[in-house]
Amino acid sequence: MKDLDVVVSKPTGHYSGVVQYDYGKTVSGSVFEQTGSLNKPPSVLLTAIADLESNHLLGNTQIPQFLTKILDDYPDLEHGGSQAASVYLAANKSAAAETVFQRALRTAETVRGPNDTSALETTFNLGVLYRTQGRLPEAEKMLTRALHGFEKTLAPDHLSALRTAHALALVYKDQSKLAQAETLGRRAVTGLSSALGESDIQTAYAMRDLGLIYRDEGKTADAARLCHAAFTTLQSALGDGHPETLIALRDLGSVRGYSGNPMRAEEMCRRALEGFERSPLGADHVATLLTVDYLGVALHSQGKAEAETMLGRALAGFETRLGADHVFTLNTVIHLGEWYSSRQDLDAAARMYRRAATGFERTMGPRHVCTLRTMNKLAFVYAQCGRPQEAETIYRKVLAGFEGTLGRHNAETQLVATRLRVLELDPESSSAQVTSEISTGTA
Repeated sequence: MKDLDVVVSKPTGHYSGVVQYDYGKTVSGSVFEQTGSLNKPPSVLLTAIADLESNHLLGNTQIPQFLTKILDDYPDLEHGGSQAASVYLAANKSAAAETVFQRALRTAETVRGPNDTSALETTFNLGVLYRTQGRLPEAEKMLTRALHGFEKTLAPDHLSALRTAHALALVYKDQSKLAQAETLGRRAVTGLSSALGESDIQTAYAMRDLGLIYRDEGKTADAARLCHAAFTTLQSALGDGHPETLIALRDLGSVRGYSGNPMRAEEMCRRALEGFERSPLGADHVATLLTVDYLGVALHSQGKAEAETMLGRALAGFETRLGADHVFTLNTVIHLGEWYSSRQDLDAAARMYRRAATGFERTMGPRHVCTLRTMNKLAFVYAQCGRPQEAETIYRKVLAGFEGTLGRHNAETQLVATRLRVLELDPESSSAQVTSEISTGTA
């Protein structure tokens, strides 16, 4: 009887599993011969994680209560590495999770090296945690490390690398580093579409987020196409009331607003808000508060006084849930400043812009584009309300910063240079120029 070697591999990515055999031990020159292929795993396995996430988000689970009790009953579990950190995260104990992740990362890197997959997974998890906490420079650093490690250890098109590219794209987006965000977002969508299919939930998440990057870049047609496709996929897979579907609806509404249709944006954001408020997430969840903020922006675009109420509600919620310096909080402060500026309540507008600029400087640094853009808005208001010297001082700082980060010929840099020249030539006329720019929406 001949000796027989049999090789079986499981399906992974866009490669099917195979069954092969080899008589190489007894037949000279024989090679492995493919004799069949394995079927794709059943949908119940492919969607198991999504189903668990769905139940968790919708409140149809007692897992957080169980995890909290486990941590209280067995404090030694803290030494269990990344698994224990994930338990802390699920129990909403982010500070404890960070401590355990850091300890696990040090251990993994010391014992197995920085490019060991378990070390890279922990690095990825730390990056995601830092983004949740609003610590964006730290999140960028950790996710960049994880991405390079996965590319080297596994492959650029491995699902772990694609997942990390997606997460890093969001961190770049949050920091207004849109060129880098688009590059990684496109890579994630292309890779996930190839590996999992365009109708997969993970692909839909990546498409939705790339759509928001396009929105921020002003590519509204591409943004609408991707956000609509993501919404359709999630609605079909998860249902109308699932939080991820509601997020996609809200994001699509925001894109409609950027496309010049604030009434449609208001309608879609209201639908999403009603869904969140009816769901177990409730009125104070971060996803709900983001929807309130988006709705406030849509109302502002129509000049509706309800905008101030909605933006104030979002701000109060973010301050309580995330803290005064989280990027979501600071963005809402800016939105309130824009509302007050449009109402000619310049003192209130200046107060909001000063607060946002201080927050961005504290969390991202004085030369970060988010800090500089907010300072530009503050100088703009100062010029309008008769404070030309303060406006000039700030404009000079912004101009130097933009030239260093965006380049001398960038449109934003040129606009600041123009405003500064006008202010220097005739401080009294700058107020009229500012009023004209507000009316045309260029502030």
